[in-house]
Amino acid sequence: MSNLSDIATHTRAGNATMVDSDGVLKWAPHNLVKYSEQFDNADWSKIGVTAGADFLTEDTSTGNHRVLNITGISVPAVLHTNAIEVKPKGRTRVRITNNNLAGSTFDLVGSGSVVSGAGTITALQDGWYRISSELVSPTTERLVLYLDNGTGLSYTGDGVSGIYIRNAHLYRSDLGGMVNNPSTGDSYVPTTSAAVYLPRVGHHIYNGSAWVDEGYFHESEARTNLLLNSGTLSTQSVTVTAVPHTLHFTGTGTITLSGVSTAGPLVGTGTGENNRVSLTFTPTAGTLTATVSGTVTNVQLEAASTPSSYIPTSGSTVTRAEDTMTIPAVNMPWSGSAVSIQMEGTMTYADLGVGPQFEFLRWKQDANNEIGLWLNTDTTRVGDFFAVQQAAGVFDAVGSPAYSPGINVPFNIASRHGSTFINGAVDGTALTANTTPTALPDLSATDMQIGFDFMGTIKQFRVWADDIGDAGIAEASV
Repeated sequence: MSNLSDIATHTRAGNATMVDSDGVLKWAPHNLVKYSEQFDNADWSKIGVTAGADFLTEDTSTGNHRVLNITGISVPAVLHTNAIEVKPKGRTRVRITNNNLAGSTFDLVGSGSVVSGAGTITALQDGWYRISSELVSPTTERLVLYLDNGTGLSYTGDGVSGIYIRNAHLYRSDLGGMVNNPSTGDSYVPTTSAAVYLPRVGHHIYNGSAWVDEGYFHESEARTNLLLNSGTLSTQSVTVTAVPHTLHFTGTGTITLSGVSTAGPLVGTGTGENNRVSLTFTPTAGTLTATVSGTVTNVQLEAASTPSSYIPTSGSTVTRAEDTMTIPAVNMPWSGSAVSIQMEGTMTYADLGVGPQFEFLRWKQDANNEIGLWLNTDTTRVGDFFAVQQAAGVFDAVGSPAYSPGINVPFNIASRHGSTFINGAVDGTALTANTTPTALPDLSATDMQIGFDFMGTIKQFRVWADDIGDAGIAEASV
């Protein structure tokens, strides 16, 4: 058995937020530094030093001796953390900053100490230290590491002294900070030629008394926060179109709408993500004014029928990119005679009157050969679950009413597919099998797309390379 995040390929072209186990809204694990373990790469600019993959050696020039990684990523002027692991190689003092010298200087002796600035240092094994400094970022984010001979950053090098370095990382640390990388257990996320934005594993949802780990947070739709300076909102007007919009926030204040919509008002119930309130409405096209009274925090207005994860803004709108998740064919079990599938999680959806509205998974070779698990809202089929398959253009399906629209709706579904049958199960109950199929599509060389059209969490996902029977899919979907 493998973890979904281990066998799947996840992509998202940017940052995203999630809720950690303490109920605090944080950034998903990410690293803006390129070539985080290759300091001899050209993306690391060197002055007064030579560099190997894991060390710096000062030359004999007079001046600064440092490396600088320019990420090339434009970021807002908010708190970011610069961090790196270092070990003495003749020099025992270093400084880390984001290129404005207002960072922190550290002594790498004994248990380590902070000489200046508000940094942190942690002694690791074998003489290594993890050092970090939290600073408001410049417009283009960067990480800079200076050698210090004890008299300052400008000195005449001896040509032999330096430090060992590894695991450079730079991440956004406003809001509540960043969730740790589950693979490393700390803030480090390895990179090569580009910044890395990891999937949101370990997203938590409040169940009324505790924060529950609901698994893999996946949003296949890109969303844009139309409101500016969203951390603590003040009254403002925005231009909207005549489509459904959703407004949501935390706090104890109130937002009253005027202009092209008078829906609401939306009244806060308290601080924290467990008190996020939302209002969905359809304005006419034009100017919408949101009047704020009291404390309204982490607010979002998006052109959609449901709320999505919070997208912080400053002086301009911000778009969160969509998540994609693919399981390569080489990681999928396949026998050729039958396959069974199960998926559990939570979903957020509204009745859009389309079918399918959600595709929990798409395993599609071409227009004539596929397996899929769908959620339908077409006409009278609102919330119907369908298991489908198509072989050589012959389409077969089985479905049943299952889930009403809502926010964080729990689901547990399963299916079995063969050359003479297809069936599904919902929350422990198997449907009536469809025995009209005459072939099973050959998907042995086809990648599977998980959450192809899906907003929610995936707590468990399983595939068997055989038929586990109606009793099996009923049990699997409990």
